[in-house]
Amino acid sequence: MDFEFSNGTITKYTGSGTKVDIPGTINGQQVIKIGAGAFSDCGSLISVNIPSGVTTIAMAAFRECVNLTSVNIPSGVTEIGTFAFSYCESLTSVNIPSGVTTIGMGAFKGCKSLTSVNIPSSVTTIRMDAFEYCNALNSASRAAIQQHSPSTSSSNSSPSSSSGCYVATAVYGSYDCPQVWTLRRYRDCTLAESLFGRAFIRIYYAVSPTVVKWFGKKTWFNHLWRNILDRKIEDLRKRGINNTPYTDRV
Repeated sequence: MDFEFSNGTITKYTGSGTKVDIPGTINGQQVIKIGAGAFSDCGSLISVNIPSGVTTIAMAAFRECVNLTSVNIPSGVTEIGTFAFSYCESLTSVNIPSGVTTIGMGAFKGCKSLTSVNIPSSVTTIRMDAFEYCNALNSASRAAIQQHSPSTSSSNSSPSSSSGCYVATAVYGSYDCPQVWTLRRYRDCTLAESLFGRAFIRIYYAVSPTVVKWFGKKTWFNHLWRNILDRKIEDLRKRGINNTPYTDRV
């Protein structure tokens, strides 16, 4: 089997095929999510068919699949994560299904061959830089993106749940755990409220995906950052920032 799979999520594609049909079930379990970085840097991939049961395409799921020309996104998907298809330089068109509500920050950034994209009325949020450097987009696509992008030009925009706290998620193993809930609250309720904080958020989300891609599975990286983050989270908790389940600000 060419997939690593856990709890409904494809966590890694281990094959080298050019045309991939992702199965709807693996080991008797329905596939509901394409996990963070699952297909990233898959240079052989030309086309991919995502099964109908999938609801989330997570951060950097197909990042830098430079030869990807065709992707079928099923109608059940509601969220396209941060940098999900970023730098897929051969992708020419995208049909976003009507169930999608959120397109994450930088989701299609650097797709320099992308000429057309369909934005359905269901989309309520397009995060900042979602289509940055997509210079080949036709005028109709640009107009549709602008129409559905109330937050892309806002200086108060903060990343959605699909954005991911890259380093923290790598260290603690989940985007939804008490430690990351605390950090997400701090990001949205403190950092995002100041000019300096928003600048930090932008820089962090520009740099951290590459850092995690290079070092995220290294033991020394996790030990180093766990010590740093544990201390920071302890301080935030003392300041009254909760660690209960949290939904990111829209």
